[in-house]
Amino acid sequence: MTVVTTEQLAVEVLPRMAATTSGRALVIAGNKVVGVVSPVDVMRRLEVAELRGGNHFPDPTARR
Repeated sequence: MTVVTTEQLAVEVLPRMAATTSGRALVIAGNKVVGVVSPVDVMRRLEVAELRGGNHFPDPTARR
């Protein structure tokens, strides 16, 4: 299973998730497991943001 952090953007994580057989990623924050995310979870979050009338995600092309 792919391991990602809470700091990573969806555009960074989705290709790695797609490369696994489960399609999911284990999410960690510091040294703790905080969840498991699937591509469906990401799509739902994008849909909710769109329904709320805006893009609530950081620009992946912007410098951090």
